[in-house]
Amino acid sequence: MQTGQPSAQPSVYRVLTTVNAPRALHIDAVTLVDCLLLRCLDQKWRPHVRSYFQEVGVSAIHDMVIEGVVDFDGLVRALETWGVEEFDNARWIREMAGEPMA
Repeated sequence: MQTGQPSAQPSVYRVLTTVNAPRALHIDAVTLVDCLLLRCLDQKWRPHVRSYFQEVGVSAIHDMVIEGVVDFDGLVRALETWGVEEFDNARWIREMAGEPMA
């Protein structure tokens, strides 16, 4: 589910500061969202996706869902596809995917 352009959503830019901070190669908003939505599976972005699931706070992930950039079911698929299910955020995302959003 994507309702708007990722580049127009403030939550994506907050996330980018975390996933790009320690890396020489920076990912842009559109590419990060494409990776999370599995439209881009280029392995050069795997460290950024791992960082998203490991280092980004749940409040920022939740903001991306609220803004319609991603949804929890899609994030579960991304966890599985990118093989990053070992992080604490993965459990929370799975729990959120099982609950209907009001």
